[in-house]
Amino acid sequence: IIHVSGDKDSVKTAYVVLDGEVAAIALSGDGSAEKPYLINNRDDLIWFQGKVDEQAADGSTQFAGKYFKLTADIDLAGINWVGIGSAYKDHGFMGNFDGNGYKIMNLTITNPTVDADGYAYAGLFAVTEGAAGAENVIKNLTIENVTISTTGDIVAAAIAYPYYTIVENVTVCGNISITGGDYTAGALAYTRRCTDARNLTIAGNNGSAITGEKTVGGVIADIQMNGGLTADYSNFSVSGVTITGETKVGGISGIIATQTLNGATVKNVVLDNVEIVGAGVTGGIVGIALLGARRAALINEAGTGTASMMHGSSRNSEPVREGFVAMIAPLTDSGLVCTLTSLAI
Repeated sequence: IIHVSGDKDSVKTAYVVLDGEVAAIALSGDGSAEKPYLINNRDDLIWFQGKVDEQAADGSTQFAGKYFKLTADIDLAGINWVGIGSAYKDHGFMGNFDGNGYKIMNLTITNPTVDADGYAYAGLFAVTEGAAGAENVIKNLTIENVTISTTGDIVAAAIAYPYYTIVENVTVCGNISITGGDYTAGALAYTRRCTDARNLTIAGNNGSAITGEKTVGGVIADIQMNGGLTADYSNFSVSGVTITGETKVGGISGIIATQTLNGATVKNVVLDNVEIVGAGVTGGIVGIALLGARRAALINEAGTGTASMMHGSSRNSEPVREGFVAMIAPLTDSGLVCTLTSLAI
């Protein structure tokens, strides 16, 4: 039960009832960039989670344009966490969150609610939501020791479903055990129209594992850049984990899907002591890359598209563009020649 004084976007004092005990919470600051709301302890974070979902439920702003900042490490041991941001009212957290270099420790999510489409949206943040030209920012956050267990889809430690969100300087480390369905990853699950993500690190202790079904990645499960947008991703690192899935499994990302030739750039990536296990399409860095002419890339070679990789490794000034040009060959061979052959027969 949450009791709040003040209007929704200028909260000063709240009271949270936990196991019958009332805890007073005073958030200093006014939510501006200069004076963000300060989250000082676990009760503040629990209140924050509940308040965002409360605003989502009544259709209000989810703190759009407001700023929040951690001021201390927070231990969530003993709590079965519910992700920040409503996954079921089609609204996420619309504000900005600065971890300020502090840690969220012992994040546990067990059997979260799964919607009719099979989506669990399991993560510290369930949904974050910005807008074109007004992206929100999640940054400077470390999540240490993570246990997530669900059969639902869209699962990751930091943000399950970031939409028009910029993500910077996020680390998931310690004992990592993340188990989900489709779209499961270490940091971000289903990224949609997120144009900037950098300095993302997954560093697991011995025995750490990320396990999903289809589309599984060490850092990101699915990079979706539709709408003609372009993404600039850099400085991704994965170490000390086993990444397992049925198909579309990658050390960095399970899949990259764009609609333009230069739709997504992922650079400066490091894999160290990482085991990747998949029965279907599997890659060391990316499980599979798709763009508008996806059939051209996958029409030959049992769906792996390795011809484009060979072109990409050739010596020229633009090897990536060369790889895309290579896709014209199977498109012509199979799309045109085979069609003409079948008509003649």
